Amino acid sequence: MPTRIVTALSGERDFMVSAFLFWKLSRDKTADGLRNGDLVPSVPNRPLTIEELRDYISSELEGNPPLWITRRPGRYGVDVYINNAMILLEQSNFQSKLKVNGDTMTQVLHIINEVLEPVRSNSMESPVYNPNAFQFLNQSENLNLGDHRVRTFRQQIVIEKKESIYKAEGRFTFFIPVDEGFKPVPRPRLIDRLVIDGHVIPNEVLFTAPTSDNAQYPTLVFSDNLKVVISFSKSQNKVYVQSNTLVGDATHTDGVVLAEIVKGNIPVRNGVVHLIARPLMVVDNTVRDFLEEKEDGPVYKFYETIRDFGDDIMATISHLHDVTLFAPSNEALNEPNVKQMLQDKNRMKEILKLHYVKERLTLDKIKDKSVSQRDSSLRIFIRSSTYTSI
Repeated sequence: MPTRIVTALSGERDFMVSAFLFWKLSRDKTADGLRNGDLVPSVPNRPLTIEELRDYISSELEGNPPLWITRRPGRYGVDVYINNAMILLEQSNFQSKLKVNGDTMTQVLHIINEVLEPVRSNSMESPVYNPNAFQFLNQSENLNLGDHRVRTFRQQIVIEKKESIYKAEGRFTFFIPVDEGFKPVPRPRLIDRLVIDGHVIPNEVLFTAPTSDNAQYPTLVFSDNLKVVISFSKSQNKVYVQSNTLVGDATHTDGVVLAEIVKGNIPVRNGVVHLIARPLMVVDNTVRDFLEEKEDGPVYKFYETIRDFGDDIMATISHLHDVTLFAPSNEALNEPNVKQMLQDKNRMKEILKLHYVKERLTLDKIKDKSVSQRDSSLRIFIRSSTYTSI
């Protein structure tokens, strides 16, 4: 007795809402008007209430791709997500019974806040159904990924013989850099076996909406000799991912690399894929490069502030081999009291001197450490118990 789910759309409260409709049909009967390729997920055996949802449910699309279930603490209890869509709890778990051709059909309705998007093939000759992460990479030219291409990273995976990670059954989060992110030219040569492993989080299927900001997840590179974690953050309607090499080695520098997720939440058979703007773990940008990288980047307003008030500071940090910059986010610089300070040029020059030191300091080195700025009487005191990122 198969169970089916219909995804319906409505314009409630000025935004698009999707509805899951689960129902059970006896004698292998099918529902009129449902076609393979529609947004029509399904679950086996019986309709499911929110409490009965497990780690994933199989969908009705060709190949039965999974719908991943995430639970996380919310304001009023536990929030539940289907892929990246949150179930609106107060409008869900609606149950009813309906007779169809003499058979009783049980229905369960769940309203979700965003449309579920499957992996879509652009090619009739090479259709793609429910790919794993490696099939996704291998068939990426036939998928609807917009202008994004992933040939460079795929080539490095093949060269380093790391295909098995992307083919493995289980629950993974994969970060795949797009081709545009491999500039300058030396960057592709820095993608070795360990860097590839550093783009995979095992045992977790992390969609962007339900994943908490700044929570650190161990990657496949997590040993005493080399240790890398990944976290998510959101800023100005963009989602970023950052790798933090907590323990580096001669080839892999410790430190953080930040990359924008340019196309995220792509469900695959063994987890979820996020396309990112540049490779993780590859620390090859100078501080100035990072600040200037994107005009809509998370700290671009700080770059503009340095450019407007601290040309001497920019010249200084550009020539230093070891420097640490504490860069306020764009949101921090939009605070009313900060905007008022921006009117005083001399004051801003002094404030900017607080935001860099002539040492290379990772977070581990910063904890319980006080730092003197040699060129001024300013002294920065940092306590790990009160540390917050800026």
